[in-house]
Amino acid sequence: MQKINPRSITLDQIAKYSSWPSKLLSIEPFAYRHKNASEINREFGDEKWGRLLDIFEKKSTFSLNDLEIAEQNLNQEIPCYSNSLGFYLIRVRQANIEQIKIYESILSKYASSSSALVELGAGYGSKILQLSNFLDMSTLPLFAGEYTQSGCNLISLLAKNMGKNIQVGHCDFNNPDLLEIEIPENAIIFTSYSVHYVPELNRAFVDFLKKFKPRVVVHFEPCFEFFDAHSLHGLMCRRYMELNDYTKNIASTIIDGCDRIGASIQIQKNVHGCNPFLPFSVIEWSIKD
Repeated sequence: MQKINPRSITLDQIAKYSSWPSKLLSIEPFAYRHKNASEINREFGDEKWGRLLDIFEKKSTFSLNDLEIAEQNLNQEIPCYSNSLGFYLIRVRQANIEQIKIYESILSKYASSSSALVELGAGYGSKILQLSNFLDMSTLPLFAGEYTQSGCNLISLLAKNMGKNIQVGHCDFNNPDLLEIEIPENAIIFTSYSVHYVPELNRAFVDFLKKFKPRVVVHFEPCFEFFDAHSLHGLMCRRYMELNDYTKNIASTIIDGCDRIGASIQIQKNVHGCNPFLPFSVIEWSIKD
């Protein structure tokens, strides 16, 4: 694996490499969009995953790397944030490697005692399929739930090209009873930058996941409530989520739900972000024996 050498920068210097500080300060115009069903279908179902599906369903063979190259400029240098390193510059490809290694370090702890690996809100499957390449998780059956049909189709197509079996179906956090995959008991269930697209997370979210009797549930999600309202960076993160109409009650809903059902919970706040204004926190919870 290529060695990652981040170059440290300050909060002030982010404006040199990103347009977001100007947008957050209302210096540069930003088109505000509400995150409703039609907007999510436009952004992901049509423009992102739909565009990629149009390209790759015509190809006889392709790799995850081919998809990632078509999705983003992997050589672009971008500002990132880490709770251990602060702000730094790194290439997109290296930032993606950093992120998946964090996921692996947490999820692999549960692999030997779990029945399957499940991602809800899986996009085009890049996270779950990458994780399935790690030795600890390579033998686990794979399940992916995704909101958009183009995303579901891409996951199936990508998995086929990678020689992997995966059960794929529709998933809607607003209507969890419509889940189209059969999650086995004792599975690792995780979400990654997907729950924050729900306008307001339903109080029954934890109860919905509990019914699958998971080994553990892990959320890699940006949490508005964990951004410090008494720091400049925290305020900018909050403003970023407000402008993008992202969910503001993820942390409190999950914590309250775990308290209600008596689940054990571990939290790491603002761990890492390929976008310095949208770092994810890690919330791990499981049902007590």
